[in-house]
Amino acid sequence: MSVLDYYKTNSFNPVPIKFAIKSNIKKHYIKRINLLENHLKIHLSLLKNKDVLEFGCNGAENACLLSEYGANLYLVEPHKKIHKIIVNNFNKIKKKNRLKLLSDDTLESFKTKKKFDIIIAEGFLNTLEKRNLYFKKISRLLSPGGLLIINYDDIYGGFFEYLKSYTLIKLCKKTNIKSDSKESLNLAKTLFKKEFDKLSKSRSFTAWWKDQLINPYAAKTWSLIDLIKIANSQKLICNSTSPIFYNTNFFKWYKDANLKDFKYINQNKLYTEAWKRNFLNFFIGSKFKTKKKIDNKTLRKLKYFIKRMNLCFENKGLDKSLLIPRELKQLLKNNGLNDYYKEIDILLKLLNSKSQNSKQIINFYKRSKKIKITWGNLLHYVVFKKNIVL
Repeated sequence: MSVLDYYKTNSFNPVPIKFAIKSNIKKHYIKRINLLENHLKIHLSLLKNKDVLEFGCNGAENACLLSEYGANLYLVEPHKKIHKIIVNNFNKIKKKNRLKLLSDDTLESFKTKKKFDIIIAEGFLNTLEKRNLYFKKISRLLSPGGLLIINYDDIYGGFFEYLKSYTLIKLCKKTNIKSDSKESLNLAKTLFKKEFDKLSKSRSFTAWWKDQLINPYAAKTWSLIDLIKIANSQKLICNSTSPIFYNTNFFKWYKDANLKDFKYINQNKLYTEAWKRNFLNFFIGSKFKTKKKIDNKTLRKLKYFIKRMNLCFENKGLDKSLLIPRELKQLLKNNGLNDYYKEIDILLKLLNSKSQNSKQIINFYKRSKKIKITWGNLLHYVVFKKNIVL
């Protein structure tokens, strides 16, 4: 089964976008423009007559925005029932002439000799079994200087959402209810809905529960470190990210540059180091001045811990105790975040307990000061540019 099959089987759209009236379209466009221009440094006014290939476009609401700026859209959406919605959306904004291709191929089966100025793959690439292979496949379809835009569930930025999933699924096991049941949804509302409703979001609580809290594909994570390794093999340069964390050029004169700064390996190394310096910002999900950056050993230990925790999505490992890595404890303590460690530690000990103490766990979580309001930054974007040899 693929993530697409999961959505089809459960008959739901993970991020429904209302494209019915002008006010809804405008609201969606504003968010998308903010992502593309202010975060990812892609200036929409330069897209006129550029060729854009998008995989898994859903209703193509994002593609419609690009067509408004004169881009030519080539869309690959394997869910054929959505094609009517796609065409209707382009007709609604009177840009049907910009829709050059609408294919029901999968990424795996799609073939073309054409090269593209921009390629977009959002919402699914990290869930594929051979994702490294398909990352390389689509990168080879880029024109020189072309941009590859992907998003993914970040294993580190998703820590607190994964902790919420683990808490819910572990409680379901303790109370002998199925994690995909109505009772599970009601339990999730008890635990998380009050804080969820305070977020700036694009989907309902039920959609979030189904797509994130209990979805087995939610465990298919990546990190920027993983992606840069693949990008180096394809000579791609990290161009921009969201969340934004790269500030190496702040207050530097533009002439303070040399050829080595434009080599893909050197540029990607700078992004990696900036990512480590700003790790706690997206781990917690708020602006934070780091006193001591994360080291490679802590990254490895934390990654292993999160992978063990995420076995819950497959109903595995629920009988085993989880202990917070001491390296994470030290990182949080060194940065004045010991309150986070204490709450995580207590919650895990309660969940590890063999007693059926569900009310105690629920009450502790609802009274917590840190973990209940902390979400991290689960969804990350990264733009890679095809290297041009200078």
